Amino acid sequence: MNDIALVADTGTSLPLALAEKYNITLIPVMVHFGKEIFRAVLDIDDQQVFERIDRENKLATTSAPTTEHFIEVFQQAFDKGHSGLLCITTSSKISSAYQAALVARERFTDKAIVILDSQTISMSEGFQAIAAAEVLNKGGTLQQAVAAAERTRENSHAFFALSTLKYMSMSGRIGYLAAGIATLLDMKPILSVADGEMGMVERVRSQSRSWERILELTVEKAAGSRVQRLSVVHVNAPEAAAELEAQLRQFLLCPDEIIIAELNPSLSIHSGSGTVGIVAVAD
Repeated sequence: MNDIALVADTGTSLPLALAEKYNITLIPVMVHFGKEIFRAVLDIDDQQVFERIDRENKLATTSAPTTEHFIEVFQQAFDKGHSGLLCITTSSKISSAYQAALVARERFTDKAIVILDSQTISMSEGFQAIAAAEVLNKGGTLQQAVAAAERTRENSHAFFALSTLKYMSMSGRIGYLAAGIATLLDMKPILSVADGEMGMVERVRSQSRSWERILELTVEKAAGSRVQRLSVVHVNAPEAAAELEAQLRQFLLCPDEIIIAELNPSLSIHSGSGTVGIVAVAD
């Protein structure tokens, strides 16, 4: 057992098997269908979420882990004998998880706890957790694990191609008229994270072009650098993810492992079915 426990939320998009491999405890984002509540990843996945959304024509909502969730997991870690803890959360500008974890830390004033704002989402956050885990699994200190996560954060790039604006229009994030016009024109938004916030980088015509464009943007960002970590994330689009993996291996000097991961309902509800993304860490 590592002396330092490692905790993250399911906004990492980390597959459960990978989290288990690296001894990362995941705290789930909650998914709400009216009064019914499910734990993202643990109780419900992308396919189940969108089957129900499309059937009921009503969007689910999400809520970040609460202070009580973090307190419970922190206590469990210390009960197991860990002397310290590193908790990495989804960007504080996107989720309230970071603030909830900070409040939870106040219950353990005699323990060494670092709450790290990933300033990002999905596998950009997941790779920070993995980098920290690799340090801890080799006997590294809490400070060394934090430094590894922060280096990964600074060298991380992520681009997401949305397949449809249907789900954003259902959430009220854009108007139905705007969504309809964009659909008629087959406009596909490309999103990225900058300064901790999600924003649109550009719009392109056609889904195939949007996939090409996130590949091009990734290659541009990695130019002249060594790609250390690479992931393709998707929402109910495994074929598209496999195609992007093949293209990445063609155009980039890739690490042996490219992690294919579901975005998962922690995030996918806000982007919609058919979303694909590329996350790269290059130094």
